[in-house]
Amino acid sequence: MTTKRELYICHQYLNFPVKNGAAMRKVRIRVGDQVVRLFDIEWAEGDVDFWAFTDISEFKDEQLIVEIVETEKKAPLDNIRPSTSNSENLLAIIHSDKVEGAEDLYKEKCRPQFHFTSRRGWINDPNGLVFYKGVYHLFYQHNPYGRQWGNMHWGHATSKNLVQWEELSDVLYPDEMGTMFSGSGLVDWQNSSDLKRGPNEPLICLYTAAGEYADPKVPFTQCLMFSHDGAQSWHKYENNPVLPPVASGSRDPAVIWNPEFQQWMMVLYIGKNKERENNNQHFALFRSKNLKEWERIQDLFFPGTGECGECFPIALDEDVEQIRWVFWTADGYYLIGKFDGNKFIPETEILKSTYSAVRCEKSIGLNFRGGYAAQTWNDIPPEDGRRIQIAWLADDIPDMPFNQQMTFPVELTLLSTESGLRLRSWPVKEIELLYQQKRVIQNIELSDTPTILPTDEHDLLDILVEIEVEDKSEFELNLRGISLIYDAEKQKLSCLDRTTCLKPVAGKIKLRVLLDRASVEIYAADGLVYIPISVVPNESEKSCFVYFPRGKGAVKELHIFKLNSSWAN
Repeated sequence: MTTKRELYICHQYLNFPVKNGAAMRKVRIRVGDQVVRLFDIEWAEGDVDFWAFTDISEFKDEQLIVEIVETEKKAPLDNIRPSTSNSENLLAIIHSDKVEGAEDLYKEKCRPQFHFTSRRGWINDPNGLVFYKGVYHLFYQHNPYGRQWGNMHWGHATSKNLVQWEELSDVLYPDEMGTMFSGSGLVDWQNSSDLKRGPNEPLICLYTAAGEYADPKVPFTQCLMFSHDGAQSWHKYENNPVLPPVASGSRDPAVIWNPEFQQWMMVLYIGKNKERENNNQHFALFRSKNLKEWERIQDLFFPGTGECGECFPIALDEDVEQIRWVFWTADGYYLIGKFDGNKFIPETEILKSTYSAVRCEKSIGLNFRGGYAAQTWNDIPPEDGRRIQIAWLADDIPDMPFNQQMTFPVELTLLSTESGLRLRSWPVKEIELLYQQKRVIQNIELSDTPTILPTDEHDLLDILVEIEVEDKSEFELNLRGISLIYDAEKQKLSCLDRTTCLKPVAGKIKLRVLLDRASVEIYAADGLVYIPISVVPNESEKSCFVYFPRGKGAVKELHIFKLNSSWAN
């Protein structure tokens, strides 16, 4: 019985059959003695739910050896031995220039149409966000081989407008240092890293090598990869790690250039401090002159879940002479302050945004749903000047060959409000590239009888509405079966399991809602309230309506924009 399959590489992809819930197999791909891919996959031995794939074009005209392997407990990678019981499954691999089963790609029933998703597999945290020569780069945590978390790679997609994305091949693969956890991206304009080769500035990504998932296990470390050619190819730095082990599980380096002090700054999640009851999520701030050697300068503590911290500058009230720094964590806690070259100096208490996820129990292993692990783009040109953010929009998208999605990108602004300094989130203006039709309606009296909105049962919508309310009234805006409820007496806005305070302004509530095939994103108080929710609308519910189950009111103004799919072309 054959224990391995040898393939002469003349096409771009290897396609592997996946059956959700099947026994997990470990697959090893070698070129000679070098292991170039190693991953776990729910290998289909009969019916196939979908095909996962890996791009092996870099090995064109070479012989690859593919094995289903069994791992001896705590054995190093080179001691993994081939499995004879599963070798016949190797014949199911399809070597071709296309992704198998992709005839309906981006047209699947639950495929988000203007939120980023991967062609296949699981995604979570956005990583390495950087803008270079007119292109937005989005990297992300990616399991190319299944719908569940695992096999952490860095996926890669690019866009020229933040709306239409092209997914490229993965750029970071697990290695002997671990799987590839979250990190950040930047342009090294001054070549401080001395990694420039040729006309392009070095593009740098810092990432965590999660050694707990290596075999044998090793500590978590912070590593660097770079590109000489404008992100066409990527290389792991030969002297990795650039930051040795700091603490068990320390991860998610977020790096940014501080022009005032001519130094790089890194936020690193250290871990949970068990000695603290409340603000127990431990972060550290580092600085560097060359991206390869780092000095620890400050420790900060936050409540919540922690992880994926970031520190970035932003203008106060759009005044570029009034720069503040925002220290942000994965679940939406943040501080606003200044940086003096040696430490971050908070000017506010710890604030909690409305964006953040809520706790839940899910069969896929998530313990939250909603926005999580947001990151902002580095190196957006000064003439643009925006601080643009995207997040993982967490929750299961059922019965699809992909799972999870990103939020729609938002522009962050920092405002002075009656409550103090606050961040505002608003959809980037590029959403207008998707507008296909606009309806405007004014002065509609509302009662307990539903008023159907003129959406023509379109399922991709951008809705802006201003509703007049009485002191004790309540209205519901129903979006294809998703109830958005405002209680004027309690001054509460609710949608599914999310509730936030919202005061009327001059007796009116202003809302903006983005509705996609697997999400609803809610903006209120001109963006001071931002609630992204991953949810698949009821298939049988095609219409949207509004009514007052208690009291009465009126729609003062309603704008409905029908959207095209961002995948249309």
